Order: sequence, then structure tokens, then C-alpha cells
Amino acid sequence: MFKDCNFNVFKIISTTALIPLLWDLFKLVVICVSRFLGYNLYLDQSFEYFAFKIKEVPLSVTVPSFLPSVQEIGLLKNIAVSSSPFNKSWEGLLAYGAFLFLSGLVTGGFYGTLKDYFRNRAPRIRTFTQFSWYYGPRFFLVLLLQNLFILITAVFIGDKKLNMAVLFLRTIFIFLPYIIVMEDYGFFEALVAAPSVFFRFLGPFSRTIICIIAATTVFSSVFDWMGTLGWITALFLWPIIRAGIIYKVMLFFNNIVMTEPVKERPREYIRGYGKSTLKSVLLAVLIATIFGLPTFICKIRYTDTMLPWHKPVIQREGFIYQTEGARVYTTKNNLRKAKLVIDSLTPSKDEILYTKAGLIRGKGRLITDSRPIYFTFELTKTTNYNNITYSLQNGGKVEAADGLWGNPVDRGMTLVIDGQFNCISGIIYDKMDYSEFDTLWSPENSSIFLGPTPNKSSLYGFYVAQETPNSPVEFQWIYNTALSILPEGERDSLKLMEKINIAFESLDRDMLLNIMYYVNDLKPDDVLAVIKESFSNYRWVMQAKGLSNWEQNIKTNVSYYPVSNEKITLMGDYFFLQDKISFRAELYRIGQRWKITRMLIKN
Repeated sequence: MFKDCNFNVFKIISTTALIPLLWDLFKLVVICVSRFLGYNLYLDQSFEYFAFKIKEVPLSVTVPSFLPSVQEIGLLKNIAVSSSPFNKSWEGLLAYGAFLFLSGLVTGGFYGTLKDYFRNRAPRIRTFTQFSWYYGPRFFLVLLLQNLFILITAVFIGDKKLNMAVLFLRTIFIFLPYIIVMEDYGFFEALVAAPSVFFRFLGPFSRTIICIIAATTVFSSVFDWMGTLGWITALFLWPIIRAGIIYKVMLFFNNIVMTEPVKERPREYIRGYGKSTLKSVLLAVLIATIFGLPTFICKIRYTDTMLPWHKPVIQREGFIYQTEGARVYTTKNNLRKAKLVIDSLTPSKDEILYTKAGLIRGKGRLITDSRPIYFTFELTKTTNYNNITYSLQNGGKVEAADGLWGNPVDRGMTLVIDGQFNCISGIIYDKMDYSEFDTLWSPENSSIFLGPTPNKSSLYGFYVAQETPNSPVEFQWIYNTALSILPEGERDSLKLMEKINIAFESLDRDMLLNIMYYVNDLKPDDVLAVIKESFSNYRWVMQAKGLSNWEQNIKTNVSYYPVSNEKITLMGDYFFLQDKISFRAELYRIGQRWKITRMLIKN
């Protein structure tokens, strides 16, 4: 295939191949920060291949893309990309547009530099820059049209058919970049001319195109088969192979297609396309846009919080938590300290306290050991038994975002502020990975809690107060007050068992008494005295060892046995250091509800 190559040609090809190599490294950087930015620029996609198997060996036919890249042979798809790809948000689309424009500049510079070799000119950075701005905008239009076609077509057909369509069109328009560069055609002229040139020279070019597709298919299969070693090898070797393929097509185009070879034509007038202050600023803006500048601009209203003279209106400390099994105090549920700051408030705090305003607005931050969550809120007043709270119950909105730069999660948030600003609570979640969750209200309706639900990476509750709980178990006691004990029983037997378990595990006598209130058969006869004495003594012992060490100082052994579809036996042993308390309970399903009908407690 490269029989007419010599050492000088190889030197030019290997030097020019540094351009796509550096561009692939840039793509890897973009992929690495995609988790932080919230969009992945579709760098995990490759739509120009057709996969098949020969004797269980996977192969893929690939038509090379315009610029050499390991992405075209599917090697970027194995790299983990953004966990929350907001590619269709306006920030993501704007960043994607900037990425395509920068891709066009790199592609134009690459082809122009390689073309200049036909005039016996060595590659130079200055030449690359001039050709980038001369041909780059045309390649940007090509890339934009290609990606619009893929995005729109993907809505109507599956990936397999889309791959076939792109493979076919990429073959038909294989001469498009060469017509733009070698003939110096404009975008629309080249777009019209490319198919006719392909079919006119299909005969003499057929051998070359078969060699190109075969070489691409073989090398991509070998690199894929080699695994990690193949990926690293491809990163450095593939740009040279592909640059050689592009040079081969350029040679065919120069010798066969063009009526007048490049060497005999006047050189493009590229003097005004070199480096300038305006172009440098534009490049900086493009790169900043790719790396999240639009997201930062959207959050610029929060930047005043970083000023040294800024003084928050309200600061409260507390916890952020998850609720699997209703045990919020455990390490499993990621309980950790949090701080909530209200940076601005309208009307003022004093005016709200005096006039009991019906609507309040403001902005704030939820600060944890991970990225802070910035939010703005508009809450309305609700009155319950002379207690005033500000929440979303009667209207309003809360908008939240992670950090000032980047947006890995499309954040949703509920917020409740006590009318005296003693406590602030709420729930944060991912709008893109939303699933229904229960909410619980405190008895005074002054706080909201996340109900018991399986843990998800971006679903948390938070609670901050003027009188902050000093330990996780003390926060558990506050949370327990919001767990409703229904006289008619629970539809889900597990929820009822979880409430019994957490009452014993946290030594919450009030909660256990509420559960026992609806039990007909209690043993022993002095069970209330047993509970009062045991819980009081055990709490004192646990407090002496430090309430912060509650989880480490308790051991539990809880099990349940389904006797029938209508009956479950539940047993539990709880060891508080050297002390022990046990229970045995029988649960019956009456209608659609599960209730405790019998319970035995002993210490």
C-alpha cells in the first residue's frame, strides 16, 4: 500500500501524526473531567462501523473518520465517561459546539500541513496555525452537519441501522476533506462535488478503498484483542498508520483526480490567517467553553459569597443522611456533618420574624465534605397549629446546582424553613435519575425528613438546627419522632419490622411505647416497668461510653420467620456492651395491613 513511500515521506507522516496524537490526549482530558462537568461530548460514541463475527471472533468494518483518532476504532468507548451526561442541556450543547469548532481547526491544520508536503514544504507550527484558520471553519460545518444528521437520525432508528447509514455515507463522501483541501473548495461546493468524484473514480480507487477499509478493520481488531496494551499501543501507533492512509488518498487525488497537481498550483493566500490576539482570545474562549464556562456564567450570582467581606444572614449546622432501614445514624447510611448557610434573604430576617411574611426569597449553600450545593429559593408560608413554616406546600420553587464550576448532577431540592429559623431541612436528589421517595414531617410540621428508602448515590436528606444534635444517635432520636405509627398497621411488613428494630436499637422508649400501644397481648405483665428501667439504665451506660460511639458499642441479632402468608414471627437480641434486651413478636396480616398482635420483652 505504501510502496511509493520513502524515508522522507515517513518522516513527514510521523511528524504530522503528532497533531492527532495530541488531539486524542486532549480528548482523554475532556473525558476525565466529564464527571465534573456533567456532559461527555459523545466521546464514547463511534457511529461508522459495522460489527460482525467470524468463528466467534468479533470484527468490525470501519471507514476512517476525517481526523485520525482511537475513537474511530471504538477504543474510547471502554473509558468510563460522565456519570450524568447532560448532553442535551444548553450548556452541554454549547460546549459540544465549541468542541466541534476546535475539532474543525485541528482537522484543517492537519490536512493543510500534509498538503504542503506536496510543495516540498516541511511541517511548521506557523503553517499549521494558518491552515487551521483557513480550512478549519469549513471542516467545522462538515462536522456540524454530520453530528446533526447522527443526532436527528438516532431518534428514529436504532444504533445498528445508524451505524450502517453513517458507514455508507462516510464511504460516499470519502473525498470530501480532500476536495476541500486539495481543490480549495468551499463547504457547499465540496459537499456537492464529493459523491460525483467518488463514483467517477470508483474504478481506479476501488483497490485503494478496499485496502483502507481492510487495514482499518485489521488494526482495530488487533488493538481491541490486545486489551489495555493494545489501547496504549494504538494511542501512539494509530495516528501514524492513519496519517499514512490519508497521505495515500492525497497522493491518489493529486495524481489521478486533479487536472493540475498541487505543486503546479499557486499556494493559498494564508498570510492573514496566522496567529493574532483575536484568534488567541477566541481559542481561550473555546477551550473555556468546553471546560464548563457556560455553567459558571449561569452560577455567577453565587460568586459574591466568595468575597472576603461577605457575611451570611443565617448559619446552621447539622447532618446530611440517607435512610435505608430507617437507621440514619449508621455508617452504611453515609451520615456526615453538614453546614447550611443562607447568604441573602428577602424580606430581611427581622422583618420576616415581625410581619410573618407570606413569601420569602433568598439564596444559600449546603456545605459538606464533598462539593457544596448552591441554591436559590422562593418559599411560601404555611401555618399549622400556630407554627409557621416556609416550604413548597403552597407554591414556590427551589433551584440547586453543584459547585460554581461544572454540574455533574441535575440537582433537585426540597426545602423547609422553620418560621423562627431554628431549623432548616430538606431533601436533595438527581432529576435525571429520579425515583419516588417518601417524605416525613416532624410532629410540629417544622421539619421535613427523607423517608426510609433504599440508598441512591445522589439522594440525601439534610437537617440543620440552632440546637445541633451532638451525636448521630441523638439525630436518630429526632428522626424517630417523624416515623408515624399507624393504628391500622402497615401495608408493608418490612416497614413495621424496621420501626420495631430501630426503637430497640436506639433505645427510643417513646417510639417503642407508641408501637406497643396498639398491641393486645404484651408480656410480661410489668412490661412497661421493664422497658422504663432497662432503657434508662442502658442509655446511661451507653452515654458513659460516648454517644458518638453508639454504633460501635451495640450488637444486634434480628431475624424473622414467615409462618404463613398471614403470619410472621419476628425476634431480636440487642447487646449494649454487657447488657442485653430481647423481644419476640407475632405479626398478622388483617386485610391489607400488618399489625403486631403479640409481643414478649425480657432483659
